[in-house]
Amino acid sequence: MLAEALRESLVVSVAGGLLSLDRTACFQLMLSRPIVSAPAAGYLLGDASAGIISGAVLELMFAGDLPVGRYVPMHETSVAVSLTAFVAAAVKMGEASANGAMTGFWAGPALLFFPVALLFSVPVSHACQRADTLARRYNERFFVSAENSLDDGGGAGLFRENLKGAGVFFSFTFAGLLITTLPLLLIFRLVFPYLAKGAPFAFAGSVALGTGAALFAVYTRWSLVIFLLSAMATGLCLMLLGGL
Repeated sequence: MLAEALRESLVVSVAGGLLSLDRTACFQLMLSRPIVSAPAAGYLLGDASAGIISGAVLELMFAGDLPVGRYVPMHETSVAVSLTAFVAAAVKMGEASANGAMTGFWAGPALLFFPVALLFSVPVSHACQRADTLARRYNERFFVSAENSLDDGGGAGLFRENLKGAGVFFSFTFAGLLITTLPLLLIFRLVFPYLAKGAPFAFAGSVALGTGAALFAVYTRWSLVIFLLSAMATGLCLMLLGGL
């Protein structure tokens, strides 16, 4: 149990640390968003389907919460990778139980655990949000040296200082993820048998909550039509493909 939880924690910590650099530290190609980071974590954990579904729902929830200026939002990347780890673990444990009666991510216990996984991910997000703030403060010390390198006409020095700053962001986020995800994964394995006895309707509630949050964040007079058409298209794809 400990070895498996440690492996999963290391995977999501490295993945989350690297992808979170895209939030503000460098690139900013939207790779840190849940719609990308959750499937990436799911693939690395061996359950891409859990990552795709988790990322889609989380992207709806965090559609309007962006790191603009000095505002440090809820750490959506850490939520995405950690929640995917919880859901993927739920699928594994569910498939290993009930004499194989479950059918992967769409089985009741895994669906039921999604909202609980979101609650488990909240302390992970708070830890990484705090780590992000500390990293920004720590990186202030590189500003003077970067400014001096510009005065000296040294582009290499400026590049080096930027790399240091990115390294600080990665290290702090990696530590925040590892410190929080590992014990929570161990707790999850203890409580999952009690959580797996209910119905899957809580997952539908999570989708409704995420849809409402996204609709509120990007509302225009065409938003409702766009969301309805998107829901119909998603349902059609699932019917044609037989589900994920």
